[in-house]
Amino acid sequence: MDAPSFDETQSNRHLNEARANYKLFEKLRDQQQWGWAAVVLFYSALHLVEAYKCILHPHLDFKGHSERNDYVFDNIRTINIWYRSLYSMSRSVRYDLFDCQEVHLKYVEGDYNLLWIEVNKLGFAWEV
Repeated sequence: MDAPSFDETQSNRHLNEARANYKLFEKLRDQQQWGWAAVVLFYSALHLVEAYKCILHPHLDFKGHSERNDYVFDNIRTINIWYRSLYSMSRSVRYDLFDCQEVHLKYVEGDYNLLWIEVNKLGFAWEV
């Protein structure tokens, strides 16, 4: 059986989506739409995970957040706590109608920054 080849094109598409989501996060943050900013920030992190997966496990297809969360825990454990924090805030805002305030957003933004530093070390982030 041939080894699966990595999918650099798809990985780059996810990196571009991560960057676009981050730019939207900045816009929403500046407009004081903190809840949606937190949601978009999580999706930026999600696309960084997808970019990583496309290179190392290109034939893996997640059927939902739970499988992706397990993948992060099993394969990119160094970002797991920050990824879970972003995921949790995103779910709270979307489904529990959590009233995300600036202080909460700053907390998850700090988590995102630490996650981004780590994935950048792995080569899965965009140039600043």
